[in-house]
Amino acid sequence: MKRITFIILLFTTISVTAQTELHTDNLIANAGGGVRVTEIHAKPVSAKGSIYYYDYYLPGGFTLYSGEVFSKATIRYNLKNQVVEMQLTDGTVKKVGIGDIAKLDISGIQFVNCAGYKDADAGTGFFEVIASGKAKLLKKTDLNLLDANYNAALASGSRAATYVKNTKYFVETDNTVKPFKPRKRKVLKLFPSKKAELAAFIKEHKLKVRKEADLAKVFDYYNSL
Repeated sequence: MKRITFIILLFTTISVTAQTELHTDNLIANAGGGVRVTEIHAKPVSAKGSIYYYDYYLPGGFTLYSGEVFSKATIRYNLKNQVVEMQLTDGTVKKVGIGDIAKLDISGIQFVNCAGYKDADAGTGFFEVIASGKAKLLKKTDLNLLDANYNAALASGSRAATYVKNTKYFVETDNTVKPFKPRKRKVLKLFPSKKAELAAFIKEHKLKVRKEADLAKVFDYYNSL
């Protein structure tokens, strides 16, 4: 929550730099290599909960597999439809399928396409890069739809279906990705050659690896060894 709040506060100050700066207003004219860009029209919401990684449009950019880089965009990642939505200066919203996007940047937070790791078994979507180095900490967020479960007799439950987000963590070393559970024993098992050092680091700093911020600290420390 703090991470998202921080992003929102930086909305008007953060800009994305890129090798080739193409504004999203020019995306349709510049996109090549069969990239499909289509317009979005508002539809009524039929379920509760958010279908977006971050609810708000935020400054960012993305790199296509063709190598083209688009920056200075106002975007949000639609988990349900697996598209990146872009709000243009005239208020029009366009979308690009994630199959065309290799890398994504949302307010300085980096994402990489899961398709770049053939052995990941993570499904469609993006990994958020939580920690970088010889061992990357990656997070995958998936969207699930829970059916309505209202019980009239008990007057309890939800009358509407609800979207919920589930997260899984992965470690990437030597371009190989594998999932793991954020538990101390599981984390130490990832790095057998540095198990003693990491255990001492976790104990000294009283870290709880189930907390993402603490888990990132463990990875950053390992990457510093």
